[in-house]
Amino acid sequence: MAKNHLEEAAQLIEAGDEAGGFARLLERWRTTRAPELTPVIAALSLRLTPSETPIKGNRKERKAAWDVLARQQDPTSILLLLNGLEGMTIGVTRDMVTVLRDWPADPRIAAGMVELLRAPPKNLCGGGSAGFWQRVATTIGKNADPTSMAVVEEVLSKTPDEDDRSTVDWIIVHNLQRAKETGLKRLAKKSQNLQGAEAESCARLAARFCEQVDTSIDINALTEAVYADPSALEQRLVLADVLQERGNPRGELIALQCTGSAPNPAQRRRINSLVSKHWREWVGPLAPVVLKRGLTFEGGFVASVCATAKSRRLAQQVVGLGEWSTVKQIAFSDWPHEWHVEELLAHPTMRSLKAVHGAQWGILASEKSFALETVHLRADRVVDWEDEWEERDVMQLLRQCASLPELRALGVEHASQPVEKWRELWSTPLGKRLERLHLHALHPFGYLSLLADVPPHFQVLELGRSPGQVPGFRATVSRQPDGLFGHLLFEYLSPSFKDFGFGDAEVRGQGYEGIASIEIKAPKKVSVERLMSTLSGWFPRARVRH
Repeated sequence: MAKNHLEEAAQLIEAGDEAGGFARLLERWRTTRAPELTPVIAALSLRLTPSETPIKGNRKERKAAWDVLARQQDPTSILLLLNGLEGMTIGVTRDMVTVLRDWPADPRIAAGMVELLRAPPKNLCGGGSAGFWQRVATTIGKNADPTSMAVVEEVLSKTPDEDDRSTVDWIIVHNLQRAKETGLKRLAKKSQNLQGAEAESCARLAARFCEQVDTSIDINALTEAVYADPSALEQRLVLADVLQERGNPRGELIALQCTGSAPNPAQRRRINSLVSKHWREWVGPLAPVVLKRGLTFEGGFVASVCATAKSRRLAQQVVGLGEWSTVKQIAFSDWPHEWHVEELLAHPTMRSLKAVHGAQWGILASEKSFALETVHLRADRVVDWEDEWEERDVMQLLRQCASLPELRALGVEHASQPVEKWRELWSTPLGKRLERLHLHALHPFGYLSLLADVPPHFQVLELGRSPGQVPGFRATVSRQPDGLFGHLLFEYLSPSFKDFGFGDAEVRGQGYEGIASIEIKAPKKVSVERLMSTLSGWFPRARVRH
């Protein structure tokens, strides 16, 4: 009669020797690669992993603690070692992966490496990353596990098309394919399902350590319910419970972000870690047009994105996707010629959208209606690419605009029109309902005189130079309780310059006389005394404080 290795493991565990039984489970997995053993090993591993990690401190201290733990080759420390990879430089992480590659085969190592490939951390995608990802692929192949191989297949099916791949995408896809080929060859020689008494022993262990999940609940249906009503917190919490029962980390993210209060520092670190690891998976089919820069999640779903389209086809294929339903803010970056922007923004799936940054003039002239409260334009004078290079005056479009009935905040990144033109805005339907105006220009203080005749409900005028211009600064003038614009907040965006680059003559006679107080926020390297002296000269009635 064949020896029942798993019964021995079960007896050790039931006698209180969980570590000994765990070691037997790993030994049997290495000889069979049976997929039934993987969830049991994962569940028992969580019980045996110490709650307090010895891997802490700065990078140097964490690496030293990691090396000490790795040399012990204790199978119960694998999860600590995998978590210890986070935040290290690419060279150090490569060496750590090499150490894990040379360990005895373990399904948890395969799962950790697949997770890196599924959601590559930004710090591991720079120059010289090809060698690192090659080692990750080799580690997956050596630790081939049927469960991890299924995830590799899933990730490969969701990678961008060849024409839309970045350099990092090419590297990731190449190594995923390599890991798949190597892993499947190894599984073809070893993998087998458990039979007879061993299968019964494994089922008994699974019943003891693995939570029984109700697989009848449709995750997709719950997700669609969130998309249909993004404001319904109850729908998200139901989804969070189901996802957490199934070990899906997105359930934890939803729960952390739906507490009703601001996260504490520990929760914030955990949220950042989850998003860093899984953002590509969680943006789903939006991944080809979404940058990690500017990406935020609220309630476990995408809330703000920086969108870019490398081709007309890409821009068209994301229109109407359900994942847009929770997005509140979009910043367009290199979305050429407004390809399909109108169709995207006016689609019913954009039910949560309230703010658009980096928009072109087309949104003002559109026959469609957009439920936007905030719009930031790239410039107030542009070239119409569709009409024989005709220069279009955005001020005229603003006066005639009927596509933004709910607009309350307007911004222009490169304003060039004279202040007389902007004064005309206050008499238009759009201008009469504006509450905030942001103008970034080469000589922004000239627009201060706009405050003399703004509508009664207008609250904030923000002036400044764009962050790409040097010197860069921002001046925000807000309405005070007495109804006057008496306070100016002056903030530096660039601490490296020595002078403003323009003289008093360009400000004198153009300032708003009602400014009575100025607050300065500046980097430590900036001479605050000089700033205070300069601003006091420009606004002689104002009291300046740092």
